[in-house]
Amino acid sequence: MVTKGGTYEVLKTVDTNDPKNSHGYDTNGFQGMAVAPVNKEGKVDYLHSTSVRLGI
Repeated sequence: MVTKGGTYEVLKTVDTNDPKNSHGYDTNGFQGMAVAPVNKEGKVDYLHSTSVRLGI
């Protein structure tokens, strides 16, 4: 994923509305992902990862 601020890699996603990606959670509207920046050498910087969540 490339943004104005840099390049990031999506490490993991969860979508409880999708049976193939719910990871065993009940359907509660939760959606989330973990992302980390990619440095100039193209390596993922796991020390600066973050998570984003959506849901009720």
